[in-house]
Amino acid sequence: MTVQPSKSQVKVDEPVYFTITVLNDNSKDVEGDYTFTIPCIGRRPIKGHTVSPAGSYGEDTIGPITCPEHGGEYGYHVTFYFGPYNRTSGGGRLVVVNRDNGGNDDSSGSLKIKDARFSPETPKDGGDTVTFQVKVYNNYTDDKNVKLTLYIDGSEADSVAGSVSAGSTGEFSLHWGGAEAGGEHSYEVKLYSVDEKNGKEALEDSEDGSIEVSRVVNGLSAWFEVVPNPVEAGNNVTVYITVKNSENYKQTWPIELVGNTGNVWWPREDYYGMNYSISDGDLTIYANKTARITATIGPITQNTTLTLKIGGYQMASKYVEVNSNSQLIMSKASCEDIKFDFSDYAYRATVSCEVYLHNLRNQEVYIEHISVEDYSLGQLEKIPPRESWSREVAHKSTRIHDKTLGN
Repeated sequence: MTVQPSKSQVKVDEPVYFTITVLNDNSKDVEGDYTFTIPCIGRRPIKGHTVSPAGSYGEDTIGPITCPEHGGEYGYHVTFYFGPYNRTSGGGRLVVVNRDNGGNDDSSGSLKIKDARFSPETPKDGGDTVTFQVKVYNNYTDDKNVKLTLYIDGSEADSVAGSVSAGSTGEFSLHWGGAEAGGEHSYEVKLYSVDEKNGKEALEDSEDGSIEVSRVVNGLSAWFEVVPNPVEAGNNVTVYITVKNSENYKQTWPIELVGNTGNVWWPREDYYGMNYSISDGDLTIYANKTARITATIGPITQNTTLTLKIGGYQMASKYVEVNSNSQLIMSKASCEDIKFDFSDYAYRATVSCEVYLHNLRNQEVYIEHISVEDYSLGQLEKIPPRESWSREVAHKSTRIHDKTLGN
């Protein structure tokens, strides 16, 4: 179950919609009530009802919702109730900015992050301190007290306060001294205005992104990029790998790119390029040289984290998101030729069905098998002598096992 807002950041009183998606992996349809809660509209939750077809998705849209309060950050969640069970999904956080942060002059004014850059661009774990240089533009008609807070992977790393003169730009520095774990990390810089009288903070703007921390082992550091990301389900991605040898001698180590299930995606063939060679899964890189390697891997069918390992050490990682809009769907099913056999008083029946599948992907999909769940009419009424009997029969639930999708 997921909750997805139409926007992750809105202004006060700006409408936003939330899409609730419920995946039903059962062989029968599931329906139930849900409650959606977000503090900026009060404590009373929004109630709704949704139906999820067997082996498919059910969706419902909530909105428009507006947050009439001052700027802030609000968590939201949805709870789905089906029979005696319930499940809660912590959807995420909605950022509400206090005023127009587009950087254009208006009657009220605004504070805007004009630029946020960090250095070094690829820090080394255990040694480098990352410095963020943030420029803040104030187009109010008076000076403003401000506060900037840096978050790394959702946790506060640094904060700085100051003032910016009316109609001018101020520059601030934030630092992250915890570049200890190699791999990809998220960062977010939040800009607040601070009321001079009561010290109350109001969120004005924010900027986020990712930072790659390279691990140094045996004088080797490495990082990589994945394009495209997100990727359409079933497509390949291109991986741009960079490995730097800071030692004064040639080194040879096993190298591999693995998924979060341990599957080895790369290499599966030998590579020969400037400053390096790869043979039988071993990378040879020359003294004080940098190797730049391009590899194509796939098909990618589900979200995964790719990790680059050299000599068995995890050097860098990237999360690859799969666009779930591309999928295999059942567009139609029809059944006919129903024949009952009462010769042995077992009242058996056979039915012939055709299932129509539509492949939304741009590649061939292999179907392992199609199974039909058993269905029973239950207790039947007595049929009076020489009279007819009928009952509406619900269609059987058909489940498709798609080897490529992993369902």
